[in-house]
Amino acid sequence: MESKSVRAIIATAKRIEKKYKVPVSVIARTPTSPMPWISANNEATIFVVTSKIDPKGTFAKIHEDPQFKFSPIQQMYPVTELVSMVRQNPNAIRNNIGGTGFIPPFWFNREAYGTFAKEVKKEFETQFGEKLKKEIQKRFERLGMKNQKGLNGRIKTLKAEVASRKKLVGKPEQKQIFNALERMAKQIHAEKTDVIVVLDKSGRPLALPLKKVLLEAYGITPKVFFINPSLTKPPWDKHMQTIVQHQQQLAKEHPELAKSLPGKKVMIIDDKVARGETKANIEHYGNSTIGNVVEILKRFNPTSVSHAYVSAYHGIDISWRAQNMHNVRTDYDSYISIRAKLNKKKRQQINNMYKGLGIIAGNVAIKIKKRR
Repeated sequence: MESKSVRAIIATAKRIEKKYKVPVSVIARTPTSPMPWISANNEATIFVVTSKIDPKGTFAKIHEDPQFKFSPIQQMYPVTELVSMVRQNPNAIRNNIGGTGFIPPFWFNREAYGTFAKEVKKEFETQFGEKLKKEIQKRFERLGMKNQKGLNGRIKTLKAEVASRKKLVGKPEQKQIFNALERMAKQIHAEKTDVIVVLDKSGRPLALPLKKVLLEAYGITPKVFFINPSLTKPPWDKHMQTIVQHQQQLAKEHPELAKSLPGKKVMIIDDKVARGETKANIEHYGNSTIGNVVEILKRFNPTSVSHAYVSAYHGIDISWRAQNMHNVRTDYDSYISIRAKLNKKKRQQINNMYKGLGIIAGNVAIKIKKRR
């Protein structure tokens, strides 16, 4: 079953095929492929098969067509031309042909639509079998996979990542979540925090488990609020509002938060993944989304504003970030995120996630109490 994004790309490819009468091939990313995805920042790429000479300028027309201009499209030449080019220049197998090369996408990923990849593989294995085999081996060596053991190890790691995304909370993540909850709870207790402001989507999964730890380990119940950080991302928002305007909007949309801030110690929780560090933002608004949120909250005269990061996780197991467990839909004009309607399966998934996080939070509370 193709993902939603791949299905959309296939639909676009079919429209190109019908409108311009050209063969197309949709190559989809293979999560367990040891060769990196190199053709686009998408789940798939549309390869439009046109002659290198292309006297009618077909590919240029497709590329400039408003209907397809922003689609992940690359040009690829017919199989006969590819073979001829390699015969004239044997190094072409190493140096690639076309904008993205023809070996990595067609050999290491899957063709989700079309038959071009099958033709290429069959013809090149027939015409350049031994040379092709050696080049593929050299590519792996350049990526640090010098022998079959190294290659198998890389594939094993990739398969572990895929399996992780299908789970709710994998073992490596349990340790990360445990450490993050323990660290934040200790910081909140030490700083005597009164109000916690969670940046929605990123910090939300740990908000309720954190409240559980604080209550069971320290017997404290600071107020917890969620705000959508999209309006504060560099360079602010599309309306380029001032800090005062942001303050006024936040007070209007989030009155309980606004009333809870004066004279209180405030902590912001974020996941430290996308901090919005751009040159323009650093020059005009501070160096991060967190910095912008701090400036806005300071307008409400709290005693102090600190922040705690949930460090971005870069290990094998990444499922708890990939789950998008709350289905929070970003509203770029509001500080209150919109919650999507959930079907029964998604609600059950979220409940299962919270059960797992609740168990971890309980263990954190037990550890803190033992050491107090």
